[in-house]
Amino acid sequence: MQNAIETGRLVRDKAKVSMKYPLSKVTLVDSDKNILDGFVRLERYIREELNCLELSVEENEDQYLQYSVAPENRAMG
Repeated sequence: MQNAIETGRLVRDKAKVSMKYPLSKVTLVDSDKNILDGFVRLERYIREELNCLELSVEENEDQYLQYSVAPENRAMG
């Protein structure tokens, strides 16, 4: 929970969105079902700390990740 709150605050700082303004929705993503259940149990606290109106949790990380592969040219010769 602490990691989710700290990450949420970092994202708000990076986007330059003040904590004064509530967000309409925050989505927490993790592949571990137990962690998601913990987020749901502590939903009220997380919503207050991140100043958001709605909290949703999702298990599908692949929807939010983008993978890329680049060769290491020096190693390839």
